[in-house]
Amino acid sequence: MKIKITGIALLLSLIVFCMSVLYYNYFSSALLSDLWQNINGFTRIVIPDTFIYKNIVDPSDFTQSIIISGVKNTIGPSFIWMAANENWVLVSLINSLLLFLALRYQIKIASVFCISMRRVVIITFVLSLIPATIYYSVGSLKEIATMTFLLGFYYHYIKGQYIKWISCAIIVVLFRYQMIGIVFLFLFCDQFKKRALLAAFIILFFKLITKQK
Repeated sequence: MKIKITGIALLLSLIVFCMSVLYYNYFSSALLSDLWQNINGFTRIVIPDTFIYKNIVDPSDFTQSIIISGVKNTIGPSFIWMAANENWVLVSLINSLLLFLALRYQIKIASVFCISMRRVVIITFVLSLIPATIYYSVGSLKEIATMTFLLGFYYHYIKGQYIKWISCAIIVVLFRYQMIGIVFLFLFCDQFKKRALLAAFIILFFKLITKQK
């Protein structure tokens, strides 16, 4: 059954890739000419951040160009742009591969908690084919990668695979630095085992009170 669901996940990832490429081809002239803000009655045809991540990359000095850019959460997305040689189709392929990996982690996590495969199939279809997934698959952004490596972090953590969960945690922070707080909060609260959720609520409650003051 797992093999069958994995096949479904692969097929859905390919469908997302094809839809992403078709979307790009339809708007390619606007995206390449930087006139994407308003084209044929459509606005915000892509997330504007993808152009920021793309434009700051200097292939001759990738690290320095990111450091001096002053742009938040640019390391991961800009690296993907560089790895794909700024090719939109290759970026869509990378996003689809990341989506497939996320679906695989989702299937594995469901197996650990004995969730019925029928429900997993439904969730897999929904996660893959909601408009937001297609939207975020166009251009290099942080959302799909963050989801993928956050799921990877959780799966490898509950399986006790230290090197893998630490690696996923590092990668997820490279895509969205704010996640470092979430990761540490999770690790801290997990030390309370059955009272982990209570500990998390207490911490968030005091944080909220402190912020209001």
